Amino acid sequence: MSTQSLYPWQEQTWQTLMKSLNSDRLPHALLITGHDGLGKQALAEALVARVFCKQVTGQQLACGSCGNCQLISAASHPDFVRLTVEEGKTRIAVQQVRDMIVHLGLKSYRGNEKVALVYPADSMNASSANSLLKTLEEPTDGTLLILVTERPSRLPATILSRCQRVEIKPPERSLGIQWLEEEHGKADWEPALAFASGAPVKALELHKAGFAQRIIDLEKQIGAIVAGRSDPTAVASEWASKDPQLCLEWLKVWAGYLIRGRSLGNLDIISSGADAKALKSFIQNIDLKMFFKYLDDVNRSFRLLETQVNKQSLMEAVLIPWAHGLKRVQPIAD
Repeated sequence: MSTQSLYPWQEQTWQTLMKSLNSDRLPHALLITGHDGLGKQALAEALVARVFCKQVTGQQLACGSCGNCQLISAASHPDFVRLTVEEGKTRIAVQQVRDMIVHLGLKSYRGNEKVALVYPADSMNASSANSLLKTLEEPTDGTLLILVTERPSRLPATILSRCQRVEIKPPERSLGIQWLEEEHGKADWEPALAFASGAPVKALELHKAGFAQRIIDLEKQIGAIVAGRSDPTAVASEWASKDPQLCLEWLKVWAGYLIRGRSLGNLDIISSGADAKALKSFIQNIDLKMFFKYLDDVNRSFRLLETQVNKQSLMEAVLIPWAHGLKRVQPIAD
């Protein structure tokens, strides 16, 4: 997305930001949050460009052609600092934050505000966050800090309390599908959009990554466990060695679809694979309360992935129940 456009579900948020900017009431620190795939960083980049732009368009967007806009596009604007995880690293280091603070304290090179964009903000370690805190508590005149994250809960409360939150929410399903169809053509966008928690940009990424086939593969694996043709511990080992987070995401959305289909008396979402009949019979006869309880366990397992938990054991805890009527066979620690 360029600085000349916004995603349609961001327009109201943008107008609110512009009202504050044009009346000189924009806070010195913003925290942009929301699910992955809603265009948070794109919105932040558009705001950075708009703050510096000298020839604003009628839609209150940066022009893209003035001197400041060209410097932003070339990633060489002297009054703008972009802070992110360095290549080969996993966290934003404290020295990076200290260098940013020094830069923000300098006099503007072009008579503008000084702006810093921190993404993803939750990648700051404790020392980095503490270094940033003083700047948030005692901001330099004419500075704007924009923090972007999809995990605000990972930030210290002291950081959260000193930023004005700008939450990007998923659009209505119809608007998300309309955008996907207008921008990228007709397709069965429903499954990918649901999997992406309603985030259209993420849904597009999933679609391009072969999401539909991955769901079919997941269904085949679970169906084989239900039919007794596959060992759930072997499948758990495969999941743990590949991408356990993505596998649990697939499982969570797929199980949610099965619950909805069972409630509506329609299990046509199950494909016609070798074990489809056994899987449909399994779902039709399972107690819905037990199914919801199982889904809670999947969500709990997803959260535990961020800890030092044994991933093999965690995958077994969500896969073995399919061989035992969804009964919990081994505990999932909180």
